Amino acid sequence: MWDTRIQEAQKVQWTVEHFLQKKETGLFTDMEEWEKTQFYLNEAIEKLLLTHGKTPEEEAEIVLAILMGYRITIRNDHHIRLALQRAESVFPILNDSILKCYLAVFCYGESFDKEKGHLARRMLKELKQNGTKLEVMEELLESMEDFEEEKWLY
Repeated sequence: MWDTRIQEAQKVQWTVEHFLQKKETGLFTDMEEWEKTQFYLNEAIEKLLLTHGKTPEEEAEIVLAILMGYRITIRNDHHIRLALQRAESVFPILNDSILKCYLAVFCYGESFDKEKGHLARRMLKELKQNGTKLEVMEELLESMEDFEEEKWLY
């Protein structure tokens, strides 16, 4: 059974995923609710940064939560770099293909490393061929790729 650090990592993931899946604008027009979400994410990320998994899967869950959290909260470049280093360490020994795919997408979103982008795209395609539906990840990767392309136009 997974312990509280993994439960906390998954709670962060759920919070971010819930936000990313919302299509309508004005998701957080309630400033008090948005502030609570930001406070929660910042506190949880701080705790997760000090936590390490006992297995590659646990470590990947924690690192994924950190990277996901920084997609919608105040960024800390140092912490993001540390999380990317941890992801690089765990990635080669990670067996869970869906978790590995999520990690590749969020690593690409932070580093814009073309290799990670191609890997994430290939993994999404393979998972889709095997019947796994990850439309949100596909949309997120596309928006990250679009952002990277637009960034160079300005």
